[in-house]
Parts: sequence; structure tokens; C-alpha cells
Amino acid sequence: MLNKWKREEAMLYYLYMTADGEVTESEKERFNTICAELHVKDIDRPAIIADCNLIKEDYKTALDAIVDQNFLDKLGNDQWGRKALGEVARIIWNLINLGYADIEYSDKEKEIVNYLLKRWNVDSVVYQEMIDTAETMLALVKQREHIIARKDNDANEKVAKIDAAIYDMCVDVNITISELM
Repeated sequence: MLNKWKREEAMLYYLYMTADGEVTESEKERFNTICAELHVKDIDRPAIIADCNLIKEDYKTALDAIVDQNFLDKLGNDQWGRKALGEVARIIWNLINLGYADIEYSDKEKEIVNYLLKRWNVDSVVYQEMIDTAETMLALVKQREHIIARKDNDANEKVAKIDAAIYDMCVDVNITISELM
């Protein structure tokens, strides 16, 4: 049986993905990766998505649904007692990654994250570090695509360096999160 907090967290992510009106393939891929990290099985995901779609029908915006469904208290209080900062930072990082998954971190996505930041009292320095990292990673991905399109003689070497830099940035964010736990 799926852990109720993992399910609630996955539902938060899926509702967030609907914030800008469309769930893109890149967002779905990132959602699946996050679910795998949460140990949410493939068989459980369709029910989570269906429940989110039902919830979303009753609200004008994803933010309204997230606030009214009270995910913040369910996740923040039931699971972690006094909201372990590392767990909150992990959720914020996942949301930022989902926001950038389709290249544009939309105003509606930012609105949800800002609401969560205020509600969970997350230090703006931690948030800004995550945003800076995500934007740098996005720039590297664009550079990678440009290099591949040009088909330079040394493209493989350049792409490998970019991939290594992106990997290192992910490791750095995970270290920051683990230090907050």
C-alpha cells in the first residue's frame, strides 16, 4: 500500500504541474522521476492523477486547489512534526525542477512556490540558491542542445563536460538539502 504522505506529496506535484494549464511531456517525465524517488509505483500514479484531475475541476486555479486541499498541513505537520527544513527544501527543489521542466518557470508556478515558501518559512537565501542553480542548469541544457545541433568535431567532449557540470550542480543542491535535514 502506498504511504499516505508520499501520495499527498505526489498529488501536490501533479496539481502544481497543472498551474499553467498544460502538463507537458517533460513535466510528466520529471513527475515520474520524482515519483520513483518517492517510491510511488507506476501502478499508483494513474489513481493519483485521476484524483488530482477531479480535485482540479472544483477550483479556478491550481493554487486554490493546493490551499483548499491543505497539502501544506498534511505534508508539513503529519509527516514531519515541526516541518524538517530539509524535507521542505526537497519539495521546493522538486517544484522548481517541475517549473523549469518545460523551459519556462511560469508566474502561476512561482505564485504557488512563493505561497509555500511563506507558509513553511523557508529562508529566501535557500530559495534563491535553488533558482540560480535551476537557471544555470537550463542555460547549460540550451548550450548542450546548440552544440549538438552544430555537430562540431569536439561536440561529444563538450556535451560530456556540460553533462558533468549539470550532474555536479544536482549533487550540490542535494548536499545543501541534506545539510538542512
